[in-house]
Amino acid sequence: MENNLFPTNQNFDASNLIFDQTLHNNEKSSAIKVYARFRPFNKVENELTLNGLGTECCLFPQDDVVVLVPDNQVFPMDRVFSPDASQEKIFEIVGYETILDILNGYNGTIFAYGQTGSGKTYTMFGDIYDKNLSGIIPRSM
Repeated sequence: MENNLFPTNQNFDASNLIFDQTLHNNEKSSAIKVYARFRPFNKVENELTLNGLGTECCLFPQDDVVVLVPDNQVFPMDRVFSPDASQEKIFEIVGYETILDILNGYNGTIFAYGQTGSGKTYTMFGDIYDKNLSGIIPRSM
């Protein structure tokens, strides 16, 4: 079934998206939260794109939405991190709140899931010797 919400990638306009923001704006919930982080292209993917054999596959119109192209499938989440998101930003939004909850006696889990090479280990550990590139676990200590 074709999604006609967005006619083409070039005509995509985030202002047309309407999402229920009630939980995001008005309530603190202890429910499961879903975050998605998208890694930058690697060297091979960059070369394929430059040679016209590859293309961007995701659009990030809002902090809590990803659109998969060319089908223009819209996926709302608690937060979406584009390829240029820093390790610090990931920790501030994903890790910090969970750590505070744990210190206040609540259970907390950060579960990294994804395909091989998608950036799970980098997100969780990063470069432990570089303060700017360290991941969630080193920043939590």
